[in-house]
Amino acid sequence: MSIFDHETLACPKCGREIDFAVARSVLADRRPDLREQIMAGTFQIDRCPHCETRLRREPDLNYVDIGRAQWILARPAPEVVDWGALEAQALGIYELAYGSLAPAPAQEIGRGMQVRVVFGWPALCEKVLALEHGIDDVSLECMKVRLMRDLNGPALGDTTELRLHRVEDEGLILAWVDADGEAPLEVLTVPRALLDSIDGARADHAELRASLLAGPFVDINRLLIDPMDAPARQPEPVAA
Repeated sequence: MSIFDHETLACPKCGREIDFAVARSVLADRRPDLREQIMAGTFQIDRCPHCETRLRREPDLNYVDIGRAQWILARPAPEVVDWGALEAQALGIYELAYGSLAPAPAQEIGRGMQVRVVFGWPALCEKVLALEHGIDDVSLECMKVRLMRDLNGPALGDTTELRLHRVEDEGLILAWVDADGEAPLEVLTVPRALLDSIDGARADHAELRASLLAGPFVDINRLLIDPMDAPARQPEPVAA
């Protein structure tokens, strides 16, 4: 089931307190409207009753789509520096819910389910979009590695990421985004044939694929961010 609870947040503009309904779990099968809001970038947005500033709460939820066999732990973007610990936490949560520690009917539901950990709304949308269009997310990350090597893009920073934005007839639309503010910095169109060629030559990328699949955090950031060294940033609601 989809679960919400209430939390008091500080408005990023006026600083006054706001009562916010925070999503802890989204079951997309029963609440397709919430899935649509996530993909449209309108989920977990509210307006400050004091100054009318629109704000968005970072994700801190389990996203479950039984029909598409997808389970995702989504956490705030700044917590990516702790991906190692949160990856282990995600596996523990999944084992209790659908894995070896779950009741037999739940284990049956969880058999073959894709388990992932993401940080920030753009990363969550990317995983949902990729599965919807039959895109292997490991091949997608391998393609990003190639693009980052071959193309000029915005300078990488602590929050700059390359994310799948849309899938169209003419190809894959990717965007450099700021993970904290979610603002697209630059958009590029990549022929689907490039992804298909990478997906069809998995043996050529065996070492990279193995590194990306070492845990449920299937993202090039696991290759770029050492969770032992990176300083933590505190997640805060942002003006939307």
